[in-house]
Amino acid sequence: MRFITTLPVAAIVFIVTVSRADAADCIAPHSIRQVRNGSGPWMEFVRFDINGSPNRPFQVTQTRPPFVADPSGRPVRVSGDKFKKITFKTVYWTCTIGERFSLPRRAVKDVKRLRQFEGVVEYVVGYNAASVYAGARVYPFRSNWRVVLRFRNTAFLAR
Repeated sequence: MRFITTLPVAAIVFIVTVSRADAADCIAPHSIRQVRNGSGPWMEFVRFDINGSPNRPFQVTQTRPPFVADPSGRPVRVSGDKFKKITFKTVYWTCTIGERFSLPRRAVKDVKRLRQFEGVVEYVVGYNAASVYAGARVYPFRSNWRVVLRFRNTAFLAR
């Protein structure tokens, strides 16, 4: 009788452990630990915290809708008038990337993940037409690195 009750409990523990291992937080080298947005006095930003070395390639490009999630093929709705896509290649991708967004803002209207598959992670940032993309910066933070996309609102430029 004891074996009959122990077997289902062991099976449940195994299933929960395996599913949690697949969705583990990103702590491996070359993984994106967290993505978040924020603002400073004259800028808004989208920040990508990366574990380990920053020498992995990334690319920022101007893009436009329609957006499609990969590998599912489902459409992704992104708010904004203009759009920047950032693509990280050769990153550790089999973990859960933390996302903390407070949207919409004055410049940055939306941030959505388009792809996290086979070593490639892509995000698209929607921003309003009255804003200017001010570039990407890479800088060290503790023992990790940050890639920051910066956006300046033209209302700040007029001052």
